[in-house]
Amino acid sequence: MFEQVKERLLLLFRTGKYAQLAPAELENVYQVSKTFLRLNESKLAPLEYYTLLELHYFLCLLTTRDTEAKTALDRFSDKFEAKNSEKLVVLKSYYVEILGKKDALEYLEAAAVPLIQARPSLTAEPVQHHQKDLRQVEKRKVALKSDSPASYIKNLLEYISDTPLDYESWMELAEQYVALGEYEKAYDCVQEVLVGVPAAGAAAGDEVIYARDRALRAPHAQLVRSAGHCERLEGQEAGDSCQKQAGANRGGGPHK
Repeated sequence: MFEQVKERLLLLFRTGKYAQLAPAELENVYQVSKTFLRLNESKLAPLEYYTLLELHYFLCLLTTRDTEAKTALDRFSDKFEAKNSEKLVVLKSYYVEILGKKDALEYLEAAAVPLIQARPSLTAEPVQHHQKDLRQVEKRKVALKSDSPASYIKNLLEYISDTPLDYESWMELAEQYVALGEYEKAYDCVQEVLVGVPAAGAAAGDEVIYARDRALRAPHAQLVRSAGHCERLEGQEAGDSCQKQAGANRGGGPHK
C-alpha cells in the first residue's frame, strides 16, 4: 500500500493532473497527501519527500489552505536557502502571489539579485551574470505577466526566442495553440521538440501531432496539460480546471 500510494502521488505530480481534478477529487488527494507525509516521512528518500512536499504545497494552495501552504514552504526554507536556490525562490513566488501578481513579480525581481551574485564561475575569470540566466525565474515571470491566452503566447514566444532549446516551453506553447484551435502552429512547435529531443514524440508530442485529426471528428476537443504553475481556486471557480502555466513546473520545485 505504501508503494502504491507513493507512486500514485508522484505520478500526479509529474503529470500535473492534480491541477485538473474536480473539487471533490482534489480534496481527497489533499487528504491522502497530508496523511501519507505525516505517517511516512522517515520511510521516504530525501528526493521523494521533497517532491511530495512540493505536491502537498500546491494542493494546499489549490484548496486555499494558505496557512498550511506556508508551513510546507517553511520546510523547504529549513533545508534550502533562498539566496542559493532558484527553485525555492520560484516556489515562494506562488505563496506571494496570494497577495497579487504584482507582488509576486516584485518579489522575483528582488530575490533574483542575490541569486545572480551567488552564481559560481567555472573558471578563474570573473563572469558577468544576467537575470535572464535564471531560467526558472524567467519562466515564472512569463506566467505572472500574462493576463490572457494571447498575452501568454506572446510572452512565451519572447522567452523562447532567448532560449530556443527549452523544449518544455515549446510544448507549452504548442498546447496553448491547441487550446485556441490553431493546430498548424501547434504542430510546428512540436516539430521543434522532435528535432531536438526525438524520444519526446512518444512521451509528449503525439497528442498534439494528432490533435488536428481529432478535431475533425470532435470539433470541441482540446488538449489541456498542466505545466507547473497553478492558479488558486476559490468559490465557484473551484469547479473549473486549473491549467498551469509557464512550463516550469511541470512540477516547478526542487526536483527540477
